[in-house]
Amino acid sequence: MIKTAVRPNLKPRLRLLGVAVLVAAALLTVLGASRASAAQLLSASPAPDGTFSDSCIEEIAAGSGIYTQEIPVPASGYLIARLTGGSGDWDLAIFSKRSGEAVAAGATSLPDEVASGFGLAGERLIVQVCRRPGASGAPSLQTDLTPMTEKSPAPSLLRVQTPDAGDIADLQKTGVDITESVGPGYADVVAYGKDDRDALARAGLSFQTEVADLAKQSARQRAAEQKAADAPRRLAAGNSLPSGRTGTYRRLADYQQELKTLAEENPKLVRLFTLPEKTYEGRTVQGIEITRNPGVNNGKPIFMQMGVHHAREWPSGEHAIEWAYELLNDFKAGDKRAKKTMRKVRTVVVPIVNPDGFNASREAGELQGAAGGRSAANETVETVNILTHPVEYRRKNCRFLDDSEGGNCVQPDLGLVAAGVDPNRNYGGLWGGPGASTDPTAADYRGPGPFSEPETRNIQDFMSRNVVTSFITNHTFTGLVLRPPAIAAQGFSIDEPRYKKLGKVMASENGYENQASYQLYDTSGGTEDWAYYSTGAIGYTFEIGRFAFHPAYQETVDEWSGNSGFFDAKGGNRAAYWKASRFAMSAKNHALIKGQGSRKGKLILTKRFKTRTSPVLDDSGEAGDVQTFEDKLRYVARVRRHGRFQFHMNPSTRPIVAKSTGEKGAGPPSAPLAFSGSPTTTTPCADSETSDAGCWNDHPIVVPDQPGKSNATATVRIEWNTEVTDWDMKVFRDSDGDGSSEGETEEAGTSATGPSAFEAVTVANLEPGEKYVARVVNYAATESYDGTVTFAGPPPFQKAKKERWTLTCKNRRGKKIGKRNLFIKRGQVKKMNLRKHC
Repeated sequence: MIKTAVRPNLKPRLRLLGVAVLVAAALLTVLGASRASAAQLLSASPAPDGTFSDSCIEEIAAGSGIYTQEIPVPASGYLIARLTGGSGDWDLAIFSKRSGEAVAAGATSLPDEVASGFGLAGERLIVQVCRRPGASGAPSLQTDLTPMTEKSPAPSLLRVQTPDAGDIADLQKTGVDITESVGPGYADVVAYGKDDRDALARAGLSFQTEVADLAKQSARQRAAEQKAADAPRRLAAGNSLPSGRTGTYRRLADYQQELKTLAEENPKLVRLFTLPEKTYEGRTVQGIEITRNPGVNNGKPIFMQMGVHHAREWPSGEHAIEWAYELLNDFKAGDKRAKKTMRKVRTVVVPIVNPDGFNASREAGELQGAAGGRSAANETVETVNILTHPVEYRRKNCRFLDDSEGGNCVQPDLGLVAAGVDPNRNYGGLWGGPGASTDPTAADYRGPGPFSEPETRNIQDFMSRNVVTSFITNHTFTGLVLRPPAIAAQGFSIDEPRYKKLGKVMASENGYENQASYQLYDTSGGTEDWAYYSTGAIGYTFEIGRFAFHPAYQETVDEWSGNSGFFDAKGGNRAAYWKASRFAMSAKNHALIKGQGSRKGKLILTKRFKTRTSPVLDDSGEAGDVQTFEDKLRYVARVRRHGRFQFHMNPSTRPIVAKSTGEKGAGPPSAPLAFSGSPTTTTPCADSETSDAGCWNDHPIVVPDQPGKSNATATVRIEWNTEVTDWDMKVFRDSDGDGSSEGETEEAGTSATGPSAFEAVTVANLEPGEKYVARVVNYAATESYDGTVTFAGPPPFQKAKKERWTLTCKNRRGKKIGKRNLFIKRGQVKKMNLRKHC
């Protein structure tokens, strides 16, 4: 998950960029590779005779429809093969000649394929091209290798003695990689050879070796995990996946092949589709529609499942695609619930939104022994996983580090500090606000502009052309069901009762916590920010699991089936998805027109509007202007041959304008308040979530109660001199009014961005006389800070608006026969005779 770079113990540290990290014993560091450094290993125009109808990605094959070529790997590096220019369906795979195992593969339903993974020096590889039934031509094949840098020294874990604040300052100046493990009188660091040890000695710092070789330790831990995973296990009844998969996470080509196979084997129930934009590495994004008579615009509502916005969150794709198997299996078994769903709902599954990032993450995991996942007992262990397994923990897409248009996955990637854009901070609605970084190396980098990335534009395009009435975007981890608003200042949505109720129903099955997204902390540019406020689709984020982005595979199975161990879990995500699907089916949760129209004609709903971003924050956290961009929604439904139609839709008024905002006749805000603090009164804890009161300073805040003044929000901001120091901040509601944060549980906001020289939290919906307390946590501080509380009045009053769809009617020949405006509310069903009304 990491909704921002503020998640406890998982904050990015800029100093990591200069550090070479070992990608397991066999993998060399992927740092400093330039765009021009790739060497071509193979160029060919394969034109095999005949066709090959079996899977191309499972094994080295021979016979009709197969082209193979053996190539040597001169140096360890990142392999990328591209197949372009054919027609129909061509597949591509690269295998190790020695082991016969796949190194990389691409298996979409299209002629153009991209296959990328890691090759090791001295290997001999077999490149395999398969001509599928119906394919033709002689496509162009090119395989390139981007060499990696020289092997790093084995990383060691050292414990440095830091009896006073001056020692901490000296340690930070060395540039050595300081871990999250810092306590009274010590700090643990990762050292990469003699240079780091010499730097510590020159600074006069004493240290001792805790772990001589972190890579070997990680390998031992992984072996132990695998042994435990392989041990016989008594499974609870129903504790399995509908696909029957066990043991290991799917790779990208597995998803591509399975989507294609599901469509081929179920032509009357499944349609494979391709989203319009290719990724930076040239990949296509595909999904499937599951319904009776798929591919027909028959006016059914859509329930959409998405996975893997964030590359390392492998369970999110697993649960998304397993929902497809669940629905198909139950339908074929005669289950009444599934039969009704097939009849009334178009179910859409896009399991991999970010294929470039996922492929890099998953292939690095494959090489490092994590095909079956990598568990974590707590968030600290997961931090160590991230730091010792770069690329595997890539979060973002693969945009270039310099932010220029384009990208590839051979770039600096240290898990939290990496090139690329966070797709779940790039959606256009409310983009650029709090909880998204302006730093291209940060985990939650928002991108250069709203919808700047092909991954988010793909989802925008689909939802702008298909009536998605409800959706789930799956993520990991923390066990949450999140709903809009993601920004506290937005206030609860006009559909809050409905949103909260369905969230509670789903959480009763998976045991997750049901809450508004902002209650975790403010974020902007997320999927729901745009999808709900601009299209009206009711959407949720599921944060799957407890502590790990891709835990042992059995844990992902447990989450599906309800054996996760979360409190009150019953049927797991499987049962929660059924509840969401039923919600999508009911017109009382969206809107519906039905009646008579032109036989075999079409109905077209359209709307154009300007979507607004947040006031765009700059690098210092100061709010700038709001940007706008044009959105266009266009939905089509057919009229049946006998002239009847049903057209499910979302309400005509966007939720963003459906309620009044601001205040009439508001007075000016109160004057700012000031406070300050020093590290001398605290102990550095390197933990934003610490319960040790000795690690923080408290600053009480009382909202002024002054006649004529209007205070709607308060921004609490602390600043210090340099990025070397690090303070974090939480703001709590002071429920007992004693000016202390100890024992308080209601958080109004959190800020722990690092690296920076400030933190800021905005608290909304203030009332005169309310009491809050700012807890300023010494994460790793050597400098004092100055704080301000700046009040702002409510925005100017804006009355709620009513918006209308434009409904256009066409006859069976496609000729427009009428047009009208249509106002419809959520839950409303309108009967219409369009032979008269259009």
